[in-house]
Amino acid sequence: MDPNKCIGCSVCTTKCAFDAIRLHRDLPECSKMVRSEDKFKAILPYMAKREIKIRFAKKEK
Repeated sequence: MDPNKCIGCSVCTTKCAFDAIRLHRDLPECSKMVRSEDKFKAILPYMAKREIKIRFAKKEK
């Protein structure tokens, strides 16, 4: 793993057959952690607001 190219997606942690890669947050207060089971609840308000904006936006030509 190259730490200069890491974007924090954590795919490497699931692909490592030896479970040798662990990710940790240097500044946990700068982001909000959401459990994977609760992801839908976390994005639902944004998703609904975005849907309304898309549906009722004026068509620009």
